[in-house]
Amino acid sequence: MKQLLRNLALASAVVIAGAASAQTLTDNFALQVTIPSGPNNARYATGHNGKLYFADKGNHAVYSVDSEGNVATVLENENIVGLGLTFDQAGNMILQAGAFPDGKSGNKFLIATPNADGTYSVAGDVVDFGGEGDDCIADGREDVLPGVIGDVMSEQGAVFYVSALKATSVYMAFFQNGGKGDYSLVGDYAASSPVNGVSGDMLDNNTFAQPYYNSMDELMAAVGEGVSAADAFVVRKRANAGTTFYMVDGALQPWTSVSAGPTAGFARFNLKGVDYAVLPIFISATTHVGNFQVVRVSDGEVVGRTNFDEIAPSSGQSAINVEVVDENTVRIYRGCSLGAKVGVAMATFTVPSTPSYVGEPVYVMGHIGDDNTKWWNPSVGYEMNLIGDNLYKIEDVNIADADGVSGVGYFAFVNTLGADQNDWDSVNAGKRYGAVATNTSIAEGETADVVLGDQSWKIAAGNYDFTLDLVNMKLTVEKHSGVNAVEVEEGEAVYYNLQGVQVANPQNGLYIVKRGNKIAKQYIR
Repeated sequence: MKQLLRNLALASAVVIAGAASAQTLTDNFALQVTIPSGPNNARYATGHNGKLYFADKGNHAVYSVDSEGNVATVLENENIVGLGLTFDQAGNMILQAGAFPDGKSGNKFLIATPNADGTYSVAGDVVDFGGEGDDCIADGREDVLPGVIGDVMSEQGAVFYVSALKATSVYMAFFQNGGKGDYSLVGDYAASSPVNGVSGDMLDNNTFAQPYYNSMDELMAAVGEGVSAADAFVVRKRANAGTTFYMVDGALQPWTSVSAGPTAGFARFNLKGVDYAVLPIFISATTHVGNFQVVRVSDGEVVGRTNFDEIAPSSGQSAINVEVVDENTVRIYRGCSLGAKVGVAMATFTVPSTPSYVGEPVYVMGHIGDDNTKWWNPSVGYEMNLIGDNLYKIEDVNIADADGVSGVGYFAFVNTLGADQNDWDSVNAGKRYGAVATNTSIAEGETADVVLGDQSWKIAAGNYDFTLDLVNMKLTVEKHSGVNAVEVEEGEAVYYNLQGVQVANPQNGLYIVKRGNKIAKQYIR
């Protein structure tokens, strides 16, 4: 029996065996489309509303491709002179208006808004971020435009991040009302954030800098807490293999790492509070595959891979973008150059909807109690009380020290117990409620996201009250003191162990201390 739930446990303990992953990645379609004006005039495609779009700089046009391979002209304009295009969260199209591969391909853009018939109309003049100053983007070749947060036509505006060839900074493009935005409104005046540590301190035209936040509301909330908007990105360069980074106070920090090799392409998204990265699957340094993988950022686990046989490996790099459909679903698009053709593909990634299991039992399992023969025993669990619509609570759960050294124990929730200590099949056939990543830390007073899955939480050994909300998929942990009222003089300390038993002469360890009407934890050495 495959054991998937990873815990620090004693040798005699049993590890919960996991059910299938709660996430699903489905291949929708993959096609090869001829470039109307010939090779090298279009290399990438970007998806939106179930179609893929590519800019043909030879014909100064944008074409759409649907799942049946039908190609339609959706926009023609003399300022379409680059390869890159992307969409904001309102469905507006942003295109390069600087001639590719000139330096202006990274700082001149054209905005087009959607029409009811599926075509697009140019919204105004070319938006030029070039020039000198803190709110300008230095010249540099940029092949592929990244993801966008916000609405470029709105007063609140929209942001994306540019990482041009041989630049030492990632630049933020801030749009408002269809033009260049007032940078003072996003918390600082700087458009650039110097980057050190991405492959020799250098960026290039195949570096992807995706927004770290999921919306302008999130970004502005972070700016209000002191975050620099120019730092709010996640960046990956193909020479860094699978590693991606994010900015914290102007310094790069590892975000996730997985085997992806030096193939260009990267996107990110968040569903139900969980961050995911989309990375290409590597073949060789000169051959780039049409498939990609979805990685859960918190633990680097690959949760899905595509299998597009219709797109052969190519010498062109991968352009990957993500479109959030709803709270449970994203569409992932991939576009690449196949010489005289563009390869286009779409897959759908989903996480389960909030379950509705009113009245079904829910049990706490794990390092519960002081009898280690019952730890992770499939037939042993503490049943929670149903106190509302899919709202469960249990008090005074003792979580034991898993190994007698680390001071932490592990737990999770199930809705089915086994018949005996060997009956994992019954547990695995039921529903499992776990953390978003393996061995996620949680402490008293904290609330954490819950997913349908087999990952456990870890917590300092002690007694706790658990509230499990299966409507909003949240777990709340509170300390259960177990301390009865004791009359003492103000300032006189009464000590209790974590099980609530009074201790006359406390030795080394963690204790609950009561002084008058005040209760606190204290570690005695």
